[in-house]
Amino acid sequence: KVTAGPTSFRIRDETFAFNDAAPSLFHNSEKELFYMLALLNSAVFRALLEIQGASVNVTTGVVSALPFVKGDNADLVGACARKCVDIIKVDWDSHEASWSFRGLPVLSTISMSGMFENALENLITLRRDILDELRLHERRINQELVRLYGLDGEIEYEPRDSELSLINNQAIDDVQEVISY
Repeated sequence: KVTAGPTSFRIRDETFAFNDAAPSLFHNSEKELFYMLALLNSAVFRALLEIQGASVNVTTGVVSALPFVKGDNADLVGACARKCVDIIKVDWDSHEASWSFRGLPVLSTISMSGMFENALENLITLRRDILDELRLHERRINQELVRLYGLDGEIEYEPRDSELSLINNQAIDDVQEVISY
């Protein structure tokens, strides 16, 4: 509801409560959930929210006034959104703030390579590959939805790195995390 950055929508499971500070949408199926998540986080809906005059306070009334269209590409869009969620969850779970944290990725790459320097290089390469995969799925979602809404040439569908929800290529942070152990 309240954000200083671009509006974004997330999945919460049944363990999280909802209230007016964190409005919720409900779905009938997992397919529908991921399609809606893709739509709400798309370049199309960012543009529509700007037209609506969205500020730091995006309410359920503002969201419900947006034109929700479900095209024949809904399964593809939903599948891409599912892959994005999976990528972001793995990334988040590789950091200590996650409840599912199991260990630092750089430590597992050290055990595989035997050298700390090689491990950091491998980790940076892996993170770049993950970012590229996430960017590919985000671009596909935006392309499909821009076409569905008839907005070709009106809305840029190439996601900026700042819009991708990854903790990306932080080799210095990785070194600091290892040293803190």
